[in-house]
Amino acid sequence: AMMRDEGDDGAWSSLAIGADGVWHVAYVDGYDETVNYVRVQNGRTMGMPEIIDDGSRVGMTAFDDGKHLVGDSVMIALDAMNNPRVVYQDSSAGTLRFAQRGAMGWDTRVLDMMGHTGYWSRIRNGRVATFFRDLRNANASARFGVRVTMAP
Repeated sequence: AMMRDEGDDGAWSSLAIGADGVWHVAYVDGYDETVNYVRVQNGRTMGMPEIIDDGSRVGMTAFDDGKHLVGDSVMIALDAMNNPRVVYQDSSAGTLRFAQRGAMGWDTRVLDMMGHTGYWSRIRNGRVATFFRDLRNANASARFGVRVTMAP
């Protein structure tokens, strides 16, 4: 059988299964360095994958320093209405990012920017947990830790 190179697609894949049986998948396309979303039902994708974050902006504000590497530690969860919510790291800025689908596509925002944060992010029941490090802090016990915040 002939194998086809699909590229570096699917890193940090995360799955949430809705009450209706639809699979919601968030993942990183390592070639384009974008965070993507796709729905799957009965083993077939529903529509084309959507770009959640292309690394060029937060919300409507473009970065002055160029494209950021986004998507490390991506995790997807569904809210009570089966709407996908995604958390992940902006590795270039060292921030925790949050995205949810809005009327005009995906809305992205910075959820945590204290120290260097966004590592191993998790979202569940409206709460977001992330690991942070802040080597500038003189208090050794405050240099590393886990922060928990509420999702918007």
